[in-house]
Amino acid sequence: MLPFNKSLFDKLAHHFLTVSNSLGDDWFIENHDDELILRKKVTTCKEFSASDQADNSSGTDELQVEDEDVLDDCGTNIFTWDYQIIFSESFCSPVLYFNVSDSNGRNVSLEKLHIEAKSNFGVISQQMHPIFNFPFYYVHPCDMATNSGWFKLVKENGTNALVTWLSTVASVVNLTILEEYSNFKFDYNLTMKSDKR
Repeated sequence: MLPFNKSLFDKLAHHFLTVSNSLGDDWFIENHDDELILRKKVTTCKEFSASDQADNSSGTDELQVEDEDVLDDCGTNIFTWDYQIIFSESFCSPVLYFNVSDSNGRNVSLEKLHIEAKSNFGVISQQMHPIFNFPFYYVHPCDMATNSGWFKLVKENGTNALVTWLSTVASVVNLTILEEYSNFKFDYNLTMKSDKR
């Protein structure tokens, strides 16, 4: 198991939020009773190529959208990704939960999103959200939780462990982590500093 605990997770999450705010990356924290959720919502526009429209094949691309005019052009091909990072006491690890809804607010299946349920970076399952008691997908943390070698390296380098962990699982669920996060060091003696490389 990782040498992770809820107290460390909360400090890493607040550091992550500080960096996110300085980068304009739109993560935010929600507190529910004693639980902290590091959360981000991303709106994407699903683009169809000419061949997709002709033969209705599954090759699609998604673009992150911030411009309202572009959203208008997307019509009903808009997806909202809700990413939530919560600390799991049972795994002693952060867990990435996510759901995707269409422009009508209906949840979208993994198959429709062309996301594989199993990859080199983790297994995606669905379970009731531990706080909201609503079905959410999540990236199973067992592989990361049993391999503490990466955490030791992260701590020695002063990298925020959430950044390293999230960088390994993000691509599986269409989440982009800015490289600039790695420029901000976390002092595991509980002070923050920025590495100006």
